[in-house]
Amino acid sequence: MATLSPHANRRTVLITGFDAFAQVTDNPTAHLARRLSGRRVAHHTVVGRVLPVSYERGLDQGVSLLDCLSPALVVGLGVHRGAALKVETVARNAISPRADVDGIRPSDLGDGPSQLTTTLNAARIAQAMGADVSTDAGSYLCNAWLYTLLRHGASPGIFVHVPPGGVAIERLVAGVQAALGDPALRGTDLRRV
Repeated sequence: MATLSPHANRRTVLITGFDAFAQVTDNPTAHLARRLSGRRVAHHTVVGRVLPVSYERGLDQGVSLLDCLSPALVVGLGVHRGAALKVETVARNAISPRADVDGIRPSDLGDGPSQLTTTLNAARIAQAMGADVSTDAGSYLCNAWLYTLLRHGASPGIFVHVPPGGVAIERLVAGVQAALGDPALRGTDLRRV
């Protein structure tokens, strides 16, 4: 993968979904990330990628994408058992005792604060998507990816939990548009848009 100069793609939005795992043999977030890839939203191009449900491979691939793309915004997608769409705001340095697809059960996410919170206006994003705001991203890979993204700090990000049946793509697009209008993104190349 070619390395891009810092801020080379500040007109890019990275959207990640997860691959199959455990009883989720057809992960709706993988379909959403793939369907959104290449779409233009508010003068930005969406790059959709699917991460493995692996603490090592998934998080490493996510960080590589952040370093390579330097996106204006990152939206992580994960599936949850509930019926509501949820915008997650808080990630914890905690891990579920449940093993990932590689059989790995790390004890924590490494050195770092006990929790991190997104700088984006989650209430505004949730309202645009018709979603709920949540402060519990769980303790599995969804939480680990949000924590890694927020700790990395290069790009503002948010995490969205979708129900097992998925969600209309236009709801996610509305959330991305709301996030791109967030004052937390000011000071980046977005001011030229």
